[in-house]
Amino acid sequence: MKTKNLLSAFLCILLLLPISCNNQPTDIPVIDMDNPSGSIDLKISDLLNDIAIVPLESNDDLVLSTAGMSYTVTNRYILVNTREKLLQFDRKGKYIKTLITKGNGPNEFTNIMYPMVDEKRDILYYADSKNQMVLISMDLKTGKLQECTIPDMPSNNVRQIDAEGNLYGFPTSSVIRVSSSGLENDTKAPDSLSLAFRYHPENNTTTLYNGYHSFPLSNQQKTLFRQGDHVLFFFPAYSDTLYRIKGTLLLPEYVIKFKKAQTEVMDGGVFLDFVLSSFSTILQKIESKIVVTRGGGGEIQGITVMRELLAYLYLDKKGELQTIRSITIDPLSCTIDVDDYIKGRKERRQEEIPIQPLPSVSGLWAHYAVEAYNMIALIDDALKGNKPSTAQRKILEEVAAQINDDSNPVLIIGKIK
Repeated sequence: MKTKNLLSAFLCILLLLPISCNNQPTDIPVIDMDNPSGSIDLKISDLLNDIAIVPLESNDDLVLSTAGMSYTVTNRYILVNTREKLLQFDRKGKYIKTLITKGNGPNEFTNIMYPMVDEKRDILYYADSKNQMVLISMDLKTGKLQECTIPDMPSNNVRQIDAEGNLYGFPTSSVIRVSSSGLENDTKAPDSLSLAFRYHPENNTTTLYNGYHSFPLSNQQKTLFRQGDHVLFFFPAYSDTLYRIKGTLLLPEYVIKFKKAQTEVMDGGVFLDFVLSSFSTILQKIESKIVVTRGGGGEIQGITVMRELLAYLYLDKKGELQTIRSITIDPLSCTIDVDDYIKGRKERRQEEIPIQPLPSVSGLWAHYAVEAYNMIALIDDALKGNKPSTAQRKILEEVAAQINDDSNPVLIIGKIK
């Protein structure tokens, strides 16, 4: 029984490896991820507008850290999920209230999954692991909770929201119907798959999108992300095509090409993670390796999956691909050499760098969460060695005056261009 379970687990892991696809369309650009056209030095100000440094309010009853926490940034609020509570701050970092606490009772959560915010209406949507078929909405102004069920779709498959409040996610079943153009439903062409759905909570309507070049093997490796008022869609491990959801259409943007999508013996491969999305896109190129330990009789005793960051790539709106040499975080005049950072990760010395090269993304906003003691060191370096402008110096000095080593984390927030 143990060997059977291990073998099943091994087969599931193999499904997580990249799979190359044939019959690629010839009328959309092909992006060769193994052959960038050059390299660039990137500034965060190239990607973000309205950048601000925001210390989160600290007091004896409000002790936070960056470890094990997630942050969601909206036009008006900063939400902090401590895994025990969901806290609400304003955009200047002032604590407002605890929105909801962890527990099994009414109006409590077990595990908040994939939070999304309707920026116009100040409504937070999330799935809870205790009932994954129910989508929960919370009014961020009043804290009021409501539940809704998406017809035939589990709510934990919802991953994105657009400017009009439409929610986007992945269907669990494969509907084999699409027109030859891949743009609309058509039962005459059974050679494609349903890839995504759109749901609007107010009118309870669902739209199914279909297209080519995807394998619906696991919902965990699918990606949706905002690009302006549109949504882009990609299976990092299984697809060779990046799609744009625009209106009621699913439009292929690029064909993604790898030399080593998967080896014949299925011992690993290369795949992509989207790190930051705007009309230009940052990607992580990652290699996966599988190590199988067998007993004397050949039975599988253990399986280890290794993931190794190979490079950061920059894909501009014209489809030109470049390797990123360095990333400068402008507000701190802090420049991170990407090759050195990747080497540090491999050597397990990434703790030497107090801030990550790229921020996290929530909706239309990107953010860094930095421990206060690291921020103090970064500000000190900026003030002493990097000659900030008068305006920048004033901002850094004001932030430094608000924090000490025991303060709550400091966020660097910017709106994605």
